Amino acid sequence: MKRPPADTCCLCGRTIEQVDGRRMVATSAAGVMRRHANDPLRGLGNPPAQVHRIGGKFKDMVLCFWGSCWTEEGISRALEQARKGLTPWLCQPCAGYGCPECGAPHFYTRGEVLHDDGKIAHAAALPVGNAKRCINENCSNYHGGER
Repeated sequence: MKRPPADTCCLCGRTIEQVDGRRMVATSAAGVMRRHANDPLRGLGNPPAQVHRIGGKFKDMVLCFWGSCWTEEGISRALEQARKGLTPWLCQPCAGYGCPECGAPHFYTRGEVLHDDGKIAHAAALPVGNAKRCINENCSNYHGGER
């Protein structure tokens, strides 16, 4: 069974409607993933991940965090979301996919994207030349395409 997404980004506390863009769970730079306690670190980022037990009815599960973006508040929020049976996620700007000019999400993402139904799918940034273009039509870095 797929776990539905949490209501807010575990780092900034904003909803996906407030941020726009996509819900990210894993990028090369940052992420949060649920694992069984016996297998927490396989294939998770560099530097090594932080690992925290979820607890409660998920006593055999851990959340693995990687990237330099994590704060105590963000980790605490993600653990609380996971204890409720939800999937923690990062908004694109918190995951490092925000426009340097206006802060809006990039048009393209790379990594693992969490959908409304709880499914996680890989998103490749194609075409590569436009990977850092913005979704904000009032920004000079605007992409102009359809998502």
